Amino acid sequence: MRLLLDTHTFLWAVAAPRKLSARALTALRNGSNELYLSAASVWEMAIKRSLGKLETDIPLGDLIAQGREKIQLRLLDIAAAHAVAVEAPAISPQGSVRSAADRAGAVGGDDDRRR
Repeated sequence: MRLLLDTHTFLWAVAAPRKLSARALTALRNGSNELYLSAASVWEMAIKRSLGKLETDIPLGDLIAQGREKIQLRLLDIAAAHAVAVEAPAISPQGSVRSAADRAGAVGGDDDRRR
């Protein structure tokens, strides 16, 4: 199964797994699942760090590298077509996705160009 991690899930998976539920940990540790993080989430974290609203023990680039190593995280890029697609309502099983970063991540998740 392909899992698109939101920003908090990524941060907790890499730096504070004890904050995740048993179900989330099981999904993250299941080797058959593909774990993805959108560039929108990376952008969100960078902005929050620059504003002093997110503190991490290590630089963001190193945190991403840890995620790639620890949980075999894959990154999803954002292209202009993804940005344009955010204009249309993105739907999740819970309803409309309101966060700009989450909407961009949901749209980017449909792309086949993954790293």
